[in-house]
Amino acid sequence: LVFAYLTERLNRRGLKDTVEVIWLNQVEESGMCFDLQLKTLGSSSASSPLLDDDNPRMELEEASIDGGLPLTPRYDFIEVKTSKAADKSSFEISPQELGYAQKAAGAYHIFWGTGAGSAA
Repeated sequence: LVFAYLTERLNRRGLKDTVEVIWLNQVEESGMCFDLQLKTLGSSSASSPLLDDDNPRMELEEASIDGGLPLTPRYDFIEVKTSKAADKSSFEISPQELGYAQKAAGAYHIFWGTGAGSAA
């Protein structure tokens, strides 16, 4: 659900050619401290495409054609937390996830869904 949401949101914002959504746990648990990864190619903005709601299309830097260094992609990391209980007011986070979130600072995001598996 979060993969589809992110893909659609980025497509609506005109970012489908510059931001790739990578689902690490699509087939099996990856063991990483996050479930999804956003790879933003050549972003001139230090902010995440998830947080840049005021700008419908992020500006891209021009790649140097005179032998300059290639653009470095920006990575954002997304941990997905779900609960079957619709009224749950908290979720668990492992020490490893917390440590990774602290190291990644503004590039680590948690998506939390409640009522998972319910008809609503």
